[in-house]
Amino acid sequence: MLKNKRKFKTVDLFAGIGGIRIGFESAGFETIYANDFDKKAAETYNLNFGDIDSSDLFDVIKKNKMERIPKRFDILLGGFPCQPFSLAGHRRGFADSRGDLLFAVIEILKIRKPKAIFLENVKYLKHHDDEKTFTRIRDELKSVGYDIKAEVLNSMHYGNVLQTRERIYIVGFRSPRTLMRFHFPDKMAS
Repeated sequence: MLKNKRKFKTVDLFAGIGGIRIGFESAGFETIYANDFDKKAAETYNLNFGDIDSSDLFDVIKKNKMERIPKRFDILLGGFPCQPFSLAGHRRGFADSRGDLLFAVIEILKIRKPKAIFLENVKYLKHHDDEKTFTRIRDELKSVGYDIKAEVLNSMHYGNVLQTRERIYIVGFRSPRTLMRFHFPDKMAS
């Protein structure tokens, strides 16, 4: 928990039922806005945490409803849709409308400019379309001011999770100095 410091504020996009939120809040962060378009996920999220915006992010951006998203927050969290990049799916990438949702995140970053980002997706994202997809994501994030580090981690090695769940985690900062100091965690001892 953060001691004697202000709580960093997060915006949780593609919030699902709140898994990423739980991790960040247990480390002392404060969630000030959450969004998930999936009605069932939003219903469960509301039962767990309270208010969630279930608007389509593209509608929020295209219809000038950005006032829904707080003007000031420290970290954008986002487990953006994985189906377009998963080996289990059709692997259509950005040709799939769900894959395009990443560009809604880019627009929000461009306008709100939080200090940091934390994105999560399937491990195959790193290799999708001969790594062109990941390169484009990295370049898009760089174009709006974020340098990133990315790592595929298996959650069973980093917490009390009883399943193998390999995911790619993308962490970015506006400050190159902060990015240099950031390191992914070491595996927990068995």
